[in-house]
Amino acid sequence: MFADKYFGLAMRNTLVISALKMFIGFPLPIFFAVLLNEMNFQPLKKTVQTVSYLPHFLSWVVIAGIWISFLAKTGAVNQIRGLFGLTPIDYMTDKGSIRWVLFFSEGWRSLGWDSIIYFTTILGISPSLYEAADIDGAGEMTKFFKITIPFLSLTTFFLVITTFISSFQVFAPIQIMTRGGPGTATHVLVYYIYTTAFTFYRMGYAASMSWILFIILF
Repeated sequence: MFADKYFGLAMRNTLVISALKMFIGFPLPIFFAVLLNEMNFQPLKKTVQTVSYLPHFLSWVVIAGIWISFLAKTGAVNQIRGLFGLTPIDYMTDKGSIRWVLFFSEGWRSLGWDSIIYFTTILGISPSLYEAADIDGAGEMTKFFKITIPFLSLTTFFLVITTFISSFQVFAPIQIMTRGGPGTATHVLVYYIYTTAFTFYRMGYAASMSWILFIILF
């Protein structure tokens, strides 16, 4: 297994995509939940919540269709680039862009839903704490780091664990949108296990790799 260059490549791709989710994508639901909490105009607040939650209920087939149509060479993004005289890029076949496409598509799908847990935790913080901070002259950033963040610590710890596990289990967007490509840019571990078992019918080898994944996660 460890002499298999494709196993090493799949592990490296998995770690890169996991790092994108953990270090860039993970904080976004926290800030989004805080921004929702700060909105005082209720109709706008409910509209933003509803719009942000909706992508979670779409299947990956629908999401893939939306992103592929927007990012294709004749899609909306390249049409906008054309207005500025820029050369069109086929993002779905560009090795430098495809991981970011997966990152943003998955982030778009999960941002609103993931923020629900943070939002409900923020609602549970006693308003008297913020009122006392206002009396003491604390600014918004001080209240955020001294009150909001400490109360979110347990929730954050729980979601760090679940996000780490889910980042190693990514499969649906790879299977539907990229099939491990372009080249081997998105050939992640779970997809390699799947193709090994059900394309090349090497069930024993696939089972061995799945045990490695199990050990990493648990």
